[in-house]
Amino acid sequence: HRPRAAKKKMLLPATFLGILILAVTGYFLFVSSQKEPAPERKMLLVLPFENLGPPADEYFADGITEEITSRLAGLHGLGVISRTSAIQYKNMEKTIAEIGEELGVGYVLTGTIRWDRGGSNRVRVTPQLIRVSDDTHLWTRTYEKVLEEIFAVQSDIAEGVAKQLDLTLLEPERKALRAKPTENMQAYDLYLRGRHLDALTDDKKSGKLAVQMLEEAVGLDSTFALAYAALSIAHGRMYWFTYDETVERLSKARAAADKALELQPDLPDAHLALALYYYWGYRDYDRALLTLKAGQRTRPNFGSGWIGVIQRRQGLWQESIASMEEEFRLIRNADLVVDDLVDTHIHMRNYKEAQTWLDLVPDHLYTKYQRLTIVLAWSGDTNKAWSIIESLPEELRKDFWSIRVSIIERKYEQALHEIASISAFPYEYQEQYEQKHLSFARTYWLLNNQLLSRTYADSSRMTLAAELSKRPGVARLHSALGLSYAFLGRTKEAIKEGKRALELMPVSKDALDGPSYVHYLAQIYAIIGAQDLAIEKLEYLLSIPSPLSVTWLKIDPTWDGLRNYPRFQKLLEKYSGSGS
Repeated sequence: HRPRAAKKKMLLPATFLGILILAVTGYFLFVSSQKEPAPERKMLLVLPFENLGPPADEYFADGITEEITSRLAGLHGLGVISRTSAIQYKNMEKTIAEIGEELGVGYVLTGTIRWDRGGSNRVRVTPQLIRVSDDTHLWTRTYEKVLEEIFAVQSDIAEGVAKQLDLTLLEPERKALRAKPTENMQAYDLYLRGRHLDALTDDKKSGKLAVQMLEEAVGLDSTFALAYAALSIAHGRMYWFTYDETVERLSKARAAADKALELQPDLPDAHLALALYYYWGYRDYDRALLTLKAGQRTRPNFGSGWIGVIQRRQGLWQESIASMEEEFRLIRNADLVVDDLVDTHIHMRNYKEAQTWLDLVPDHLYTKYQRLTIVLAWSGDTNKAWSIIESLPEELRKDFWSIRVSIIERKYEQALHEIASISAFPYEYQEQYEQKHLSFARTYWLLNNQLLSRTYADSSRMTLAAELSKRPGVARLHSALGLSYAFLGRTKEAIKEGKRALELMPVSKDALDGPSYVHYLAQIYAIIGAQDLAIEKLEYLLSIPSPLSVTWLKIDPTWDGLRNYPRFQKLLEKYSGSGS
């Protein structure tokens, strides 16, 4: 911290003693300011409160915990670990000391919640504030109130924690703590349910149900700003995850965000909703970042995890890593931050750094898939890849990775068996690799069985063309259709669709996803025999951050037709040291 600036004053005539006292006092004040920086923030973790009611009330306990966390996060002088870090300790048998050491916190707030939905409709909440260093219970209290008083309970718990930690509340903070988001408890219950569904699931059915509940919440209370913000995000997520890529869906996301801001201009959640509307709806990264910063004026660091995620789509890779690492320091051990950091390092081919980050969350399921990516992109060791696949839960072992590894090993009959054994290929998110007929077409093409390859490719073509008629302008559908045409030998249509996908999602528009469409166009060129054009695209991909690596090119049979080309061999030599 920089020393406080000395104030210049006009001194009236004074005795020598007075001047000496002023000089000595000023000196010691200056030295003191140099030696005693402002104390660091006290760090607090709010563990998910235990639900003592039926399992169906889990959303309520989680929602109340998050509301308390949100109120505490708005206090100056207090650092509150994010919910994404706290949630990983739910139902985990670790001591407070172990958790405190892992997250670097001095205090932990835990507790229990029980909602009696009977005639009394009372909620019993028992918080406990614990000092990690000596496992001392600093404060506990039991609240038993009717549901309508739950906001007062949340406020009282936050104020109780602040008092025990010797935090002086500013009047705006005290006012924010005592805010009551709605008078309608049915609307509040629907809000908690809808937000819980939207945050913890990413399937279409749950997304639609979340939207429905949040729409009912604002229908019951048209002044419920938090619910409008959550509704906007739920609409935006439906669009981003491609469940409903319509103008109408985006319009609903914008309308809900605008309503939340109209009702409560300083609400950070409303600013986040609008930022995600710009990001998810239009990839307007500059406006998204500006909107996030506007929300942080009320609550510093709110939504900061989105900054690094957006920066990498801008192509600001180093800045993105710096932002994510800062976010990690703020919220500690958050699995989602590590996931994003690892993916970013993989795109930059920093495999050692990616592996180091992965080691921090060894038990996280998604990191196993990231380990597979690193092993195959870095060393191409399929034995290691199979050992990782075998470590997955049994229901996940037969998936797209097992198909991919079988193809890399040129075990095409095994790959065909695995494709056939997967009953439900997700169609709505990643059509290129996960659409069943297209996977069959690719594998039969590798087997040089043109008849069956074209049969399945034509089925894929018809399905994709029908989908594009309903969702025109979706880049990945055009790429998948282009691949289908390539397997059919319809060269002009294949190139047209591949180029159309790249026009819709160029690298300049999205530095994270854009390279995928360059990759698909390179595959189309390779399949139709346009080797020079394929190599040109591959060289471009190796010159920028992208998932492609020299090792991938060496092990993927898609490129077998290029291996005897001197230009391809020179390409491998040129970039052979690009992965570390």
